[in-house]
Amino acid sequence: MASNASAGQPAVESAAATPLGPAAGNDVHKPTFTRRDCRERPLHKMSVDLIETYKQINKVYYEKKARAQEKGLNSWDDENYDYVIRPGEEIKGRWIVRERIGKGSFGQVIRAYDMEHKIDVAIKIIKSKKPFMVQARTEIDILNRLGEADTQNANHLVRLTNQFEHRGHPCLVFEMLSYNLYELLKNTHFKGVSLNLIRKFGRQILTVRAWLRCCLTGSAHPRSHASTHPLPHARHRHRHRH
Repeated sequence: MASNASAGQPAVESAAATPLGPAAGNDVHKPTFTRRDCRERPLHKMSVDLIETYKQINKVYYEKKARAQEKGLNSWDDENYDYVIRPGEEIKGRWIVRERIGKGSFGQVIRAYDMEHKIDVAIKIIKSKKPFMVQARTEIDILNRLGEADTQNANHLVRLTNQFEHRGHPCLVFEMLSYNLYELLKNTHFKGVSLNLIRKFGRQILTVRAWLRCCLTGSAHPRSHASTHPLPHARHRHRHRH
């Protein structure tokens, strides 16, 4: 090195002949890789360690379930205390869940198949929260009393055919009816329905209202009562028109 410098050679040439190490920045932009343990690879976990994988899944599941129960929830309710609908689920060994057909502040309504009577029914599943459960008991009591009073099923009253509790949810079983009014209007592209159909709806509504009034007043003849004693709001409208 000294002889080269004395001969007029630049000193940096000897330095250039020396390979640069990592300290000189030779590997600054070179990516680094970490070898993963083969036991952490998905293929290994789903083959050789399959049993251990399932154990870990179960552990995570039951820990999550325990945390939910500490919050007052369970694995079959959502955060709103509604029952999680699972099509195909069998309830009480009799009803098979088909689909959800309605939802409200009280809970949900599902279409289910009654294996005992071989028909579809509507099941109203109440939220698993105390205020709604108390309200459901009142509704069941009223519907049972009305059903006992309407022995001939002649007053267009929806029929409560059964009631039970499933996983903390009061469930009310009703006969399966057809379209609601909104769906009916939707099928006509919101162009309305015929006058004859409106008359049928009106006749049914007035019949059941007159019958309900008889239940409240104790009258034994709802139809004669309806014809001779019009509803108060109907008399009021008559006076208003004239």
